[in-house]
Amino acid sequence: DNRFELVFKYNLQALSNKDELNSNNSNTLSTQVYPNPVASGQPITLRLPKGINSDQLDLILVDASGKMVDVKPSAHSASKSELTLNTKHLTPGIYYLQILTAQDISSHKLIINP
Repeated sequence: DNRFELVFKYNLQALSNKDELNSNNSNTLSTQVYPNPVASGQPITLRLPKGINSDQLDLILVDASGKMVDVKPSAHSASKSELTLNTKHLTPGIYYLQILTAQDISSHKLIINP
């Protein structure tokens, strides 16, 4: 599917530019990610802007070394305007979360504490 190829190519370019990723909130998509920092094993909530629901986005999580980490939402709110991400499989450290829709991207630096 061409959309996947475009998203994948875009992210390889974005992930190769660490300065761009190091900004805590370089958003064109206004998304809230909390709590941040978060204790290891505790959930993270993503609040999506009005008009966007969780069925319309892709999530990419990258560790500080640039390695992609598997991330899947563990729960959706009834309105699908919020997602919950489980951090049980993440070791403490710094991660970069990219939230992509067909038109926009939101990047967030996440800190997982021990």
